[in-house]
Amino acid sequence: LVDNIRSHNPDCYIIWLGGAMGSYEGTYFHGARVLSNLADDTENMIFYNRLTPSRSGGDGHPTVAQHKVLAEQLVTLIRDNFGEQLGLK
Repeated sequence: LVDNIRSHNPDCYIIWLGGAMGSYEGTYFHGARVLSNLADDTENMIFYNRLTPSRSGGDGHPTVAQHKVLAEQLVTLIRDNFGEQLGLK
């Protein structure tokens, strides 16, 4: 998937998010390691952020309020990594 995205957008940054619905045995650990290796290979143009699990919205999904918290986590990631480029710092 990352190779496909990169082939169509060679100069883009990729932000990969996971964990909002909880952690599944080893899945996110393995994914974070793979993405870390890809980041090393692409001059740190790939970011991984594990979101705070929030599953009380029914059937394992976040509530509307929890989605707001998750969005704020994404905004923080963007501001911390691209704030100067975007005029946010």
